Amino acid sequence: MNDRLHRTDTLGSCKTVICGKQKMHWIEFQLLDEQGEPLANLPYRALNEATRVDFIAQYTGRTDASGMIRLDDLHPLAITLLIDAESLAEQLQTRRLRAERAEPACLLPDTGARNIDSLLNQQILPVLSQQLLQRQAAKHKTLGVTLGYSDEEGITLQFTDTQDASSSTATEARA
Repeated sequence: MNDRLHRTDTLGSCKTVICGKQKMHWIEFQLLDEQGEPLANLPYRALNEATRVDFIAQYTGRTDASGMIRLDDLHPLAITLLIDAESLAEQLQTRRLRAERAEPACLLPDTGARNIDSLLNQQILPVLSQQLLQRQAAKHKTLGVTLGYSDEEGITLQFTDTQDASSSTATEARA
């Protein structure tokens, strides 16, 4: 029988359902440029499993004057933050880049959340901003960016371009 709605699975692909009143959560993001200056008034969208199945509306808005995004009343689910690439590139184009580049990721101190913050600010965001500016100068319309990691290549950025409504292409860069 090929009925996907009534499928039995022995691998445990079912979802855990929490009944009753759930404790709601919140999360804050602060977007800064290479100099530590806030990226204000950038449009964003945030998605999780609840928004993907239309249980609740997508989280949308703009960063405040200090580059902050705060999402309240979140279900305890993983969340994906999406920043408009064109707006980000426009804002970064008016700012100066650091003269010195960051050290390799293998030399960063392993201190938990500080390591993540350092990795984002010193390794990923500088390369992302540089790539977005180069792509904008080359008239590429960026549809999305995927951040990845592998032991062989380290941190990778994959850009998805939109050429028209029916096709897209992808290119890669390393952070």
